[in-house]
Amino acid sequence: MFLELIGIVFAGALAGLVVYALNRLLGGRLAKWVMPVAAGCAMIAATISLEYGWFERTERALADGLTVASTASDAALFRPWTFFYPMTSSFVAVDVDSVLRNQEQPDFAIAQTYHYRRWAALQVVPALVDCAQGRLSPLANVQAFLADGSMDNMTWAALGTDDPVVSTICTGGT
Repeated sequence: MFLELIGIVFAGALAGLVVYALNRLLGGRLAKWVMPVAAGCAMIAATISLEYGWFERTERALADGLTVASTASDAALFRPWTFFYPMTSSFVAVDVDSVLRNQEQPDFAIAQTYHYRRWAALQVVPALVDCAQGRLSPLANVQAFLADGSMDNMTWAALGTDDPVVSTICTGGT
């Protein structure tokens, strides 16, 4: 975040310097407001570029074995351009190398899910998925493992078998 702020300030300063040099070449014919407007526009353009490029940069930096399962886009009034071209603001990645299955309960899979959100801390959530019924539960809610390998007192979210996170976990592990 700090490096992005430095980059945005640098873009504004560079634009201001370009306008200043252009004004010197033209003998001072440009209006005085052109330099701050150019600097402000450059800073806004740099901010927009960094916001839209966040997902691609973060996805390229993912560790081996992490697969992006789902993405979410949003629009905001303070970013009116997002109503026309929404930007990816969050995504869920699944560590397909960490998928575990129990021979006693073959329809269930456990995997680490990573919840990325722009300007928020990473959340790592171990999840239990019922592949047959398309439901998911965070493992933090498990009260006890029963003798047959099933779990007691689960809080299930019925997402469906076609949900991208459920299908990634169910097809990603062995």
